[in-house]
Amino acid sequence: MRYEFMVERAPTHLHVKGSGDHTAENMQRFLRESYRAAIENDRDCLLMELNFAGPSLNLGSIYSVISERSSDGSQLAYIACVDMNAEHSQEHAEFAELAANKIGVKVRFFPSLAEARRSLELESR
Repeated sequence: MRYEFMVERAPTHLHVKGSGDHTAENMQRFLRESYRAAIENDRDCLLMELNFAGPSLNLGSIYSVISERSSDGSQLAYIACVDMNAEHSQEHAEFAELAANKIGVKVRFFPSLAEARRSLELESR
């Protein structure tokens, strides 16, 4: 199972990038490592760039991943996400955003990195 994780520190947030196979296990790992990186870099805002290859996860898997990592995510002030795989379902991203917000994780999905960065700039004011 392919997986890579990268971190870029920005003045107001942390930009984390995950890539590899789009599996529930890789998404769990990405969320776990993203939270750890935020804590280690003293950041409470994240820009998550998802570059995972393969079909969208089913709704049950999405909810499971979110609910298992929500205790970490709820400790962060704001998470802006961009799924770089155009083949992934927009409806699944909307479901993930809604589910995460309902259980206390302030997250929003964006169609581009530029829009996500603008959102983070507004959030940090």
